Amino acid sequence: MQPANDWFLTAILTDGSVAGCLDAVIAELDFRREFVAALKGRLDPVAGGQVDAVTDLSNRLKPLENTLRARLPLLLPDRPGAWFRVPAARSAGPFSTSILHEPVFAPYGSAPPKMVRETLVSAWDSGASSVGVFRVGIRCLWLTMLELNARYTSINTIAIAPVAAKKTTLLLDQLPEGLPAHLDCRSLRAFLVNVKNELHSCRQRLDACKRDLLAASDLFFEHQSKPGSNRTGAWRDKADEFRDEQSRRRSSAGQARAGADSTPGRGGGLKTSRDLEALRYFGFSEFPTSEELRKRYLDLARRYHPDAATGHEEKFKMLSRVYEHLLQRVAG
Repeated sequence: MQPANDWFLTAILTDGSVAGCLDAVIAELDFRREFVAALKGRLDPVAGGQVDAVTDLSNRLKPLENTLRARLPLLLPDRPGAWFRVPAARSAGPFSTSILHEPVFAPYGSAPPKMVRETLVSAWDSGASSVGVFRVGIRCLWLTMLELNARYTSINTIAIAPVAAKKTTLLLDQLPEGLPAHLDCRSLRAFLVNVKNELHSCRQRLDACKRDLLAASDLFFEHQSKPGSNRTGAWRDKADEFRDEQSRRRSSAGQARAGADSTPGRGGGLKTSRDLEALRYFGFSEFPTSEELRKRYLDLARRYHPDAATGHEEKFKMLSRVYEHLLQRVAG
C-alpha cells in the first residue's frame, strides 16, 4: 500500500532523465519549505512581543472595542469639537475598562466631509494603514482601526516564490480548503483550521468596529454637510489646543480630588438641564461624591446588566451614558 503524501512520488511520475526526476522532487520540497517559512514569518511574534501575531492582533483589538463602546454613544453630531478631542480619562465605567487616549478624527482642515468619508472607506477597502486627509503625526481612532485592518491583511497573505517555481499567493483565512494538492496533508489541515478560526474571529471584530465607527461618523458628516454648518475647518485645526486644554483639566481635577476627596457636591456651579435630569435619574437632589455616585451606579448596573435576570440592554446603555456625564461633573 502506498503511503499517504509520498514525498518522493514526484520522481516516479516525472518524465525525463534521472536528474530531471530528482530535480522535480527538490522543487516540490523547496515549495513546501518556502510555505512553512512564509507561514512562520506571518505568525511569528511582532518585534518585542511574546505571543504569536494573530493573538497579538486580537489583544490590540480589545482596547479599540472598549473605546468605541464607551465613547460613540456620548458623541453628538452638533458638538464637532468633541470628535477631535482626546477623552478625559484612560478608563471608562466603574470597572476601569481600559480605553484608547485618542480622538475619533485627526484634523483634516477644510476637506469636504464627503471626501473625508470616501477616503476613509477607500483606505479600509484597500487595506491601507493611513490616509492623506489627516494631519500627519496625530493619532486618532480611525487611524488605529486602519492600522489593525492593514495588520490583518499582512498576516493573512502568504506569498511563496521558491527557486525555479511560479510565485503563489495564499490567504490564511481561505485555508485549508485552498491548499495546493502537493501541500495538503492531515496535520497541516488541523494546524490551519485553528489559524483560520482565530483569523475569522479577528475579521468579524474588525468589521464590527468599522461598522460602528462609520455609522457614528456618518451622523457627524451629515450634520457638517448641512447648510450653515461650520465647514471652514478652522476649529478642526485646533486639535492640539483641545489636547492641551484636556490635559490641564485632568491636572486640575486631580489636584482638586487630592485635597477634597470627601467633600460633597464637587460638581459645584449652576446645574444644567442635563445635570438635573442625571441627578433625578440616580435619585440625588444635589451633586453626590464620586463614591456615592459609584455605589448608586453599581446598584443599578446589577439590575440592568444584560446578563442579569432583570437585565435590559437599552436601560443599561442609558445608565452608562448618564453615569459618565454625572461622573465628569462630580469630578470637575
